Amino acid sequence: MKKLYAVMALALLGSTSAFSQRLIDLQVTMTAPAASTTITSGTQFATAFVVRNVGTTTLKTSDSIAFVYSIDGSGLDFNGSGSPTVFFRTGKQMATNDTIMINQNLTLTFNSSVNGPHAFGMVVTVLNRSVDSARDNVTTNNMVANNVTFSGGTTTSVNDIQASIVTNQLLAVYPNPATDLLNAKINLGASGSVTFKLMDLMGRTVYFEDKGKMSKGEHTLQIPLKNMSTGYYFYQVMMGADVTTEKIYIK
Repeated sequence: MKKLYAVMALALLGSTSAFSQRLIDLQVTMTAPAASTTITSGTQFATAFVVRNVGTTTLKTSDSIAFVYSIDGSGLDFNGSGSPTVFFRTGKQMATNDTIMINQNLTLTFNSSVNGPHAFGMVVTVLNRSVDSARDNVTTNNMVANNVTFSGGTTTSVNDIQASIVTNQLLAVYPNPATDLLNAKINLGASGSVTFKLMDLMGRTVYFEDKGKMSKGEHTLQIPLKNMSTGYYFYQVMMGADVTTEKIYIK
């Protein structure tokens, strides 16, 4: 992985015009992956970051939050360009103490030489080059990382680290209404953990199953319903960081 630092990349993007500026203060914190997590080569893992505006100036819907994933302070390249890949979140107004969540499933495929401890995290900034431009003037809280362990890298991997965003899909849940058995058809963009939860209308869990780690591709989860009372329920399918919750009727 090239040592192209995320902070430097975002500093260049954050350069502003000579017009009046609004000073924003973004703070990023991290909930996943937790410290001491093992990230296995080729296996999806959930990421979760909270970006909060701790400044006194409102972030406008015309502003962009730019962010880069990082390993050991270097920006991750998702598209093979040789430079850190910058992602954007737009169209969200953030007054003081407002937050947004950045949740994505990722996979890292890496060479065995990369196995071992690393710092995985994110750096964020605000970007708006227009008149009345925005700038984050406090950078000490713009970067966060947790110490994790990379495992399972192979000598056949061409790149030191190859990063990609995983797309998981809940394809169908049937039948609805259901009687004795409920089927949930899913498609995993990479191998990863899957859980299924059934809740009553009060939000109480009446059934939970951890399917464990499942391989990439399509799967059909079969959920027994024989002991369930007639009525409406919520089902929740979690695939890594992807969560889908919908209502279903059991008769």
